[in-house]
Amino acid sequence: MNEPESNWFDPFRRSQVPPPGGTPCAPDSWDESFLELLNALPGTAYRCENDKDWTMILISRNCVDLTGYSSEELTANKRLSYNDLIHPDDRNRVWRTIQFALERR
Repeated sequence: MNEPESNWFDPFRRSQVPPPGGTPCAPDSWDESFLELLNALPGTAYRCENDKDWTMILISRNCVDLTGYSSEELTANKRLSYNDLIHPDDRNRVWRTIQFALERR
């Protein structure tokens, strides 16, 4: 069942956004205090496109501890894509698993 467009909420932007497949919100529209909070959390938080590269729209600074790459290097595939960090033998399985989960939400 598809929910009306007005019911979609983006926690990174804290406002109404289009449903999946719509235009993603731009990083410059995010509240600075929210980004500071995101970067202060332990671990890594991110938002990415549902494309074969898992193109990062936003990834917290702590990603360097997990990946060895800075958020600047991963955002918008500037140095490499997140998909490049997934073992080649696992890429198709990861893609299929995520697509399967998205189809059922």
